[in-house]
Amino acid sequence: MQRAIAETAVVAKVLNVSALLRAFNQLDSSVSANIAPAFPGLIDELGGRLRCIERLLVLTGAGLSTDSGIPDYRSDKCGRLARSSLLPVQYADYMTNASIRRLHWAKSFVSWPQFSRCQPNQGHKVLSQWEFGDIVHWVVTQNVDNLHSKAGSVRHTELHGSAYRVNCVLCNRQWNREEFQFYMKKLNPCWSARALDIAPDGDVDLAPKVEETFNEPLCDKCGAIVKPDIVFFGESVPPDRAQFVDERLEEAGGLLVLGTSLHVLSSYRLVQRMHERGKPIFIVNIGKTRADSIASLKVEAKCSVVLSRL
Repeated sequence: MQRAIAETAVVAKVLNVSALLRAFNQLDSSVSANIAPAFPGLIDELGGRLRCIERLLVLTGAGLSTDSGIPDYRSDKCGRLARSSLLPVQYADYMTNASIRRLHWAKSFVSWPQFSRCQPNQGHKVLSQWEFGDIVHWVVTQNVDNLHSKAGSVRHTELHGSAYRVNCVLCNRQWNREEFQFYMKKLNPCWSARALDIAPDGDVDLAPKVEETFNEPLCDKCGAIVKPDIVFFGESVPPDRAQFVDERLEEAGGLLVLGTSLHVLSSYRLVQRMHERGKPIFIVNIGKTRADSIASLKVEAKCSVVLSRL
């Protein structure tokens, strides 16, 4: 381990800060957990510039939740898309294909006990403390894992919804996800399967065809399709939610982006709007983002590590 650290220190002479941080993150996790202290100047600069912002808006992605045991989508070699050939469900496919819905709910049924036990990490807790200290004006999260709420945050918007709610698409009957788990258990009292992997939205990989004996849950009130209260790929953010976020953006004096590559357009547009208004943008993320070229400052390190040292 000491040799790995020494070799990385030598490389520092020819690497820029971002590249060096990437090198540290590729080492053993016990080393990557200490990235921030190696560059106190960079962390101090970020902290100093954030303290000058009135009404700080924070945008969070899956990278904030990795230290809670939930993988992100796009991290090199370890993100969900790098470890699984299965792509996230498309909205149109879900609404028109009963087999896809059956598979979705079978996987959700298996993953829920583990997914729902995930707890907020230090990053979520720091943001909650900042909120109550009036450092943070508002948090907009792409995540559906409910960890901001579990950390005590109140001023936040779940841009893409929440895996903790289920809705009927016809009569608007709503369940909390724990209640819905019991409902699916009643429909499938003898069915079981083992999760092979978990995703940021609580999805998992299952053995082939195991879902074929799973009974799809339909609304117990009207018999229609039910859907998790999540904005699927190919689905639009509800207009009233998008407008609310736009209003918070207009009020904000700067933006802190945490743990997202900004691959999803609904989030990238928020960053673009901040840039168009001449407001500073700060990014903490491991790997490239779509907004690197317009960022005022970027730190490539774990979100929880950086936030705990600001």
